[in-house]
Amino acid sequence: MSIKVSLTSSEFESVNDALKNEYVLQTDGTYKLDLGGMYATDKDPAGLMSALEKEREENRLVKAKLNEIETERDAAAREAEMARASKKGDTEALQKLFAEERQKLQDDYKRQVDEANMRVVKQQEAAAEQYKLNQAQKLASELFGKKAALVVPHILKDMNVVPGENPKLEFLNSYGQPDLTMNFEKYKESLSQNEMFGDMIVQTQASGGSANDRNGSSPARSGGKAKAFNDYTSSELVQILQENPKEYERLKAERETSSV
Repeated sequence: MSIKVSLTSSEFESVNDALKNEYVLQTDGTYKLDLGGMYATDKDPAGLMSALEKEREENRLVKAKLNEIETERDAAAREAEMARASKKGDTEALQKLFAEERQKLQDDYKRQVDEANMRVVKQQEAAAEQYKLNQAQKLASELFGKKAALVVPHILKDMNVVPGENPKLEFLNSYGQPDLTMNFEKYKESLSQNEMFGDMIVQTQASGGSANDRNGSSPARSGGKAKAFNDYTSSELVQILQENPKEYERLKAERETSSV
């Protein structure tokens, strides 16, 4: 049996549990095989990418060779000009040639530094955008499960990332400006309380139910039925007592009634 690179959500559900961890949720709701950063496509990815990389390498070699020939030609021309000026005893011409050579070396060095810096900047920007997407998908998956892909675009609009060695994630306010009081956990909590997505929340809280359960608006469920007092762990009961005393008393009274 061959392993598909891309799966729909329904196909993903039918995949063996041992293989599910090998797939990554995409923003369009599909799942793609995690190839460790490699290019993934259904049309011979290895062949296409190998051919493309080979062509790029050949172009780099040709360009490097042309630059080498041009550099050698310019160097030979300058040496010949210096030799002529030296033979004639033209001090002024020699000084001019040496100044031009020094300036060329400085320009070449600056160009190489600028190119290296630009490569680093582009790499950091790409890494930062990937980090932002990963965090958005992580947050959406934790709160919305299979419906995560529907909410990822909304989350991305509320996010900004500052590139660097360690990308910094920011959350934006309604004016599109960074909200310095907001962090990942606070944003996650505010999103879980957003009425627009209320019926999509599937996150399991410590109390054993959804985000709505914490407010006592609907009882937590176990095996398709409402959870009873004895279905909760001690730590879960303590949290319910702290967050929703009325619900705790209801569960306790229900247990006492059922035991009579």
